[in-house]
Amino acid sequence: MQRSGSQQALSEEGRARRWARASRWLIPGLLLLLLLAGKFLNPEPISRVERAGFDLLQNLAPRAPGEAPLRVVDIDDDSLARYGQWPWPRSLLARLLDRLREDGAAMVILDVMLAEPDRTSPTQLWDNDAFAARMRAAGIAPDELPDNDVALAESIGRIPTILGFTFTDGTAAGDPPRRIAGYGFSGPDPRPHLPAYSGAIRDLPPFEQAAAGYGSLNALTDPDGVERRIPLFSTAFGEIYPSLLAESLRVLAGDAGYRLKTAGGSGENSFGSDTGMVSLRLGAGADAFTIPTDRAGAVVLHLGRDASSVLPAWRLLDGSAAKDSVDGRIVLVGVSAKGIADLRPTALGPRPSFALQAGALGQILAGAFLERPDWARGAELTLLLLLGLALILVAPRLSPLGSAGFAGLLLAVLVAASWVAFTRFRLELDAAYPALALAVLFVVINLQSFFIADRERAFIHGAFSRYLSPDLVDELARNPQQLRLGGERRELTFLFTDIAGFTTLSEELGPVALAPILNRYFDGACSIILAHGGMVNEFVGDAILAFFGAPLNQRDHARRAVACVREFDRFAVEFSAEQARQGIAFGLTRVGLHTGTALIGNFGSQQRFKYAALGDVVNTASRIEGLNKYFGTRVALSGETAAASDATGLRPLGRVVVKGRTQALDVLELPPAERAVPARLQRYEEAYAAMAAGDGARALSLFRSLREEDAADGAVAFHLDRLARGEVGDLIVMADK
Repeated sequence: MQRSGSQQALSEEGRARRWARASRWLIPGLLLLLLLAGKFLNPEPISRVERAGFDLLQNLAPRAPGEAPLRVVDIDDDSLARYGQWPWPRSLLARLLDRLREDGAAMVILDVMLAEPDRTSPTQLWDNDAFAARMRAAGIAPDELPDNDVALAESIGRIPTILGFTFTDGTAAGDPPRRIAGYGFSGPDPRPHLPAYSGAIRDLPPFEQAAAGYGSLNALTDPDGVERRIPLFSTAFGEIYPSLLAESLRVLAGDAGYRLKTAGGSGENSFGSDTGMVSLRLGAGADAFTIPTDRAGAVVLHLGRDASSVLPAWRLLDGSAAKDSVDGRIVLVGVSAKGIADLRPTALGPRPSFALQAGALGQILAGAFLERPDWARGAELTLLLLLGLALILVAPRLSPLGSAGFAGLLLAVLVAASWVAFTRFRLELDAAYPALALAVLFVVINLQSFFIADRERAFIHGAFSRYLSPDLVDELARNPQQLRLGGERRELTFLFTDIAGFTTLSEELGPVALAPILNRYFDGACSIILAHGGMVNEFVGDAILAFFGAPLNQRDHARRAVACVREFDRFAVEFSAEQARQGIAFGLTRVGLHTGTALIGNFGSQQRFKYAALGDVVNTASRIEGLNKYFGTRVALSGETAAASDATGLRPLGRVVVKGRTQALDVLELPPAERAVPARLQRYEEAYAAMAAGDGARALSLFRSLREEDAADGAVAFHLDRLARGEVGDLIVMADK
């Protein structure tokens, strides 16, 4: 025996409820696997979240000021104000270096490029004819003039000085920079993982030769444009070159070369990568030290906010600095003056390039290495897996408040672990992505719990919603006492539709071919009606009866109905055109609207009843729809609907006495957009007014003029036909339905 429709609906609902309960574990489990895969693959969006978490840790716990023997000499705005604009004469830089040597500086790191000759040097001025003439008159030969570049090179040679060059891409390679130190490595070749360049901008040869160390000034920028690491090595011209930082450390250690260790050098492997650098070793014996690096041979920056070690350059030049301010110290010279400083974006905001060099050097000398160990990714995956499983197993069994508290506890554990690792052990363990993943998992679990609980509460509601309007079901769910026979009188606006030529179409296509087309039409039509707050009450063949103002009480029901019909008419025209392109003569839809008082409620027997509207107003809406056939229009509405909706752009059709009624109805057309232009509406109203006033000749002339512009205007054609028969006035008595 076949089951009834309601039994089948209940069975389907029961299966849905069982699936919902099973998915309580399945969906969060699959989501957790997806989140774990994201962490394992680590695409750029997830890496960006990870980096944002590390930036937050750096801002909350910047590196504390250390006791490293480092002093920064800053060529700041005050220094330029006292000694002239940048670039300074090389003689002034030489004077600065000599002063540092005299005050006992152990080593100077110059974060300034010296790629061009000094334009202010007297030797460079010999090309000026007037200057050369004055020198000859004084008996001075060119080789007797002082050379600022030579003076600076000599000053560089008198104190261990580290200079820098810049690697370039996409330009002529030129000659390679001077390589002072050699290198060796244990494990696989690190070059494939180091930053690579094709060319270089070098300092002038005298400076290169005088320098104790020579390294690149290039930065290492993450995809988001922030510098979080300082590179120690790069590749160019087929060789490995040190950075300014690496050369500074080598000279300080008194080493003649670099010893690079790569992953696999001691049999170990980085998680997620099997090659790349691990560390740099410098020095010998008890004084040797190891610098951990990432696989690209870079040191992770841990910047601080202390500026007490910065000494303005002008204080050294004018002798106002304390005599012991640089004694025995490593001195890094850089430029912070506005407009010429090389500002770099960092986790703590923009910093001059020398501040990054000084920060990295200071943390290395203090042994305060910030590391992301090779086991970090595995630990983060394991922790995310354990916390995610705990959330999946425990949260659904708790109340919403308890579930939120438990999720908060897991997040606190995660954040605390990352904080302790960073502040006590200087380890970068990502808490940002796991925390975000747990938050997503928590939201999904709670949405599921809500969905399952709501489905349990709404089981019957869901079954009935297949037969009744969703609005009605909601109203009945809120007010079960309405599930009784009877009704109330209420003003409503009724919508009635009919498809032109549907009987012929159904005979041509047959029910099998016609059913899917009609279903698509009904789907689109009902979606529009429901979107405007209407209730689809029933289908009669190809016709739709809907009303506005019930079951929910809508004061603007007439406005809603008119707005609905405007959209519905556009849909019906487009649907008919679409079918025509496929060779199917699907007729245009005619619509009638009428507003009036009806008895609305549940009618029938105690065993079976229906929510419906009773009254002549329903029949009148149907009759108004039928008038479209005679007037050649698509949308007709009563004067009551027009008045209640305050609709504009309407055209009067006449005072019509439909069959079965004795009183006339004011009937108007809601014309398509092309006929609703103000100028044409005004001319139509003039013609209609002449006809209503009995001036047949003028009305005939005006309507003919309108027909010449638009021969397909059905309303104009209808009135011309009446006038041609000698009928005037706007009262129209219909003999047929």
